[in-house]
Amino acid sequence: CKAPKEELNGIFDGKITFTKDSILIGNETYALENIQQITIHNNDYVGKKLYEQHEFETKGNSQGVDNQVILDLGSREFVEADFKQFSLTEFLKMKKILISYHKAEKLSFDDLVYILKLEYDIDKNELRKQINKRS
Repeated sequence: CKAPKEELNGIFDGKITFTKDSILIGNETYALENIQQITIHNNDYVGKKLYEQHEFETKGNSQGVDNQVILDLGSREFVEADFKQFSLTEFLKMKKILISYHKAEKLSFDDLVYILKLEYDIDKNELRKQINKRS
């Protein structure tokens, strides 16, 4: 017997595309030069175990849709988009682009570590080397 899936509210359509020079959300393109800051919350993924009150595991698994990209365009203008993620390490595929966002001062080093899910000092030090090597 399978546990019921969590109910999805709202509509998930379109794509989010990250390039070195811009971020495309749906049909809107946001040039990197017009973005003050990028925030990415990416802790949810398909199949993640669900917990009640952060303690007791439920029988269900997440559908991976509790993730968000927020673009700060300045002057109190923000663009927010939710997205589905299939694995916790999905953003590792975009490491070079994320490093370029960091170098453009759109992501802090701590944000970069959070997005890439780097836990160990050795991995963080390797990331620092990669950033400095590409300078």
